[in-house]
Amino acid sequence: MTDLLVREMTLPDCLRVSGIRIRGWRNAYAGLLPQPYEVRYAGALADVGSG
Repeated sequence: MTDLLVREMTLPDCLRVSGIRIRGWRNAYAGLLPQPYEVRYAGALADVGSG
């Protein structure tokens, strides 16, 4: 097993962490929100979510 390092998040980590949170939100709520809502915000979050 590899050692795991836990540290405080720093500013350079923010984009990656936000992408993880967005993908988690999309998976958790898939099919629960009306399609227009998902389409409206998909473009705004596309760059962040791909990180």
